[in-house]
Amino acid sequence: FDVVHVHTPLSPLLPLQALARSDAAKVATFHAVPPNTLTGPLQRLLNSVLNRRIIRKLDGVILASPVQKTLRLTGTVLPPCTNLRHFPDRIPLSAERDGCPIRILFLGRLEKRKGAAVLLHAYAQLRRQGLPVQLLFAGDGPERGRLHRTVARYAVPDVAFLGQVDHGRLTDIYADCDIFCAPSLYAEGFGIVLVEAMASGK
Repeated sequence: FDVVHVHTPLSPLLPLQALARSDAAKVATFHAVPPNTLTGPLQRLLNSVLNRRIIRKLDGVILASPVQKTLRLTGTVLPPCTNLRHFPDRIPLSAERDGCPIRILFLGRLEKRKGAAVLLHAYAQLRRQGLPVQLLFAGDGPERGRLHRTVARYAVPDVAFLGQVDHGRLTDIYADCDIFCAPSLYAEGFGIVLVEAMASGK
């Protein structure tokens, strides 16, 4: 290869092996940010030490957003992008159609750092206030069972789990919502779902 492009180089298996063994030009994109928890400062310190060692072996560094600069990283900020031609110019909101509830969409991996449980809690409060809303979860992951149990235990109405979504259905999923919510708690440099949702006018 002429160029090897590694994402999240601190992942311990394939990325580090590729950087260590390749003679090609090496470029790395940094995405993740440690959480603001008790272990966060320790992770930031460890990351900054390891990052400095890795960067010496790189020919180019890409940051997903300026937030990576808080990890003492220097490089070119290139936010994730998407092909706007895949998305229609104007999508009517369901709230603009008489009698339709406002649809809130979460799309992503159902894991703690993505904040799906936080969104479910907030949605339940909206329903208790009598607001006409629905919640759609698109995606899968280790938190799915817990979210299902929470919905059942507290009888939270109008929550739908769509499961894993094929890439070809993405535009329809975004089109079917009024509000896209990305309640990530940490480790999110710049989620591509934000770009896709904005491209859908959400």
